[in-house]
Amino acid sequence: MFIGEIKKRGLFSTTIDLGKALDGEEENPLLDQSVTLRELNTDEQIELERTEEANRSQFFREKLPSLIVGHSFEREAGKKASSDEVADLIESSGSVFVYVLGAWADSLPLAKRSAQSSEKPLISSSGTK
Repeated sequence: MFIGEIKKRGLFSTTIDLGKALDGEEENPLLDQSVTLRELNTDEQIELERTEEANRSQFFREKLPSLIVGHSFEREAGKKASSDEVADLIESSGSVFVYVLGAWADSLPLAKRSAQSSEKPLISSSGTK
């Protein structure tokens, strides 16, 4: 893999099954849909650490389109949706947004290490910390 591609996608990314966000719904429009998010880069991580706890949700809303490095959504048959369109869709539902953010945060290697130690994780699966 080329360095430019690694920088674009991040060293770590995770794919989230969006159908699980609405598990149990009779008509689940997200069934069989997924989104792949990259990790924060160093500058974004520093910015997040400097962001007050109350403003972290807004931080992620602003960053979400750039964190999306893959998805299964189409705007219409045969035409892939943009990352901005997918981010707007995710943000249109509070429960889906919190689910995606939590699943992403829980998948990060740093979060896993923090959970194994006594460190307080930067982000929790219930939203932001």
